[in-house]
Amino acid sequence: IILALLVIAVGATIFTLALETCPALAAIPVPTWVWGVIAGLWIAVAAAIALSYILCWLEICDCLKACDWAVLGWGAVMTMGILMMLLSGCCLSFWLPVGIGLFVLGVAAFGVWYYKCQPGRCYALDLLSVVFVTIAATAITYILIVPAIQACALTWVEVGVTTLGAAIVTATAICHNGE
Repeated sequence: IILALLVIAVGATIFTLALETCPALAAIPVPTWVWGVIAGLWIAVAAAIALSYILCWLEICDCLKACDWAVLGWGAVMTMGILMMLLSGCCLSFWLPVGIGLFVLGVAAFGVWYYKCQPGRCYALDLLSVVFVTIAATAITYILIVPAIQACALTWVEVGVTTLGAAIVTATAICHNGE
């Protein structure tokens, strides 16, 4: 739940920043209440984290450990990089290198998490499926509903996410079938 809320908040923030700062999207007005919704999403993230600590303290649920926090980190950073790369065709020139850098950082953080936390192949693939298929592909689909964004977004990012997502889901199914 925390990961989903975090990625939704990150995605909404990047999308709104793109609408407000990217020259190709300047014609799309952003009502001020949208920032209130984004603030609400970040409050929901904080509330979910606080609830996890309360449930831990009450011994109802397991406490979040360093490996759980690492998943939140690499999942959010990887998604942020994907969305920045997608929108970089509409935005200022620094969006693409920053997006690529964030994505690479997310992949590196995933590698460190996998090495240190040893979650198992199938669980790691499950989480990658969540990031690529459930979160990134869904966000891209909704973002590309806006015609102005369709016109300038980098379609190779959409194709890459879809292709990689399909490969990850296939690998996940094979992994679970072999268990």
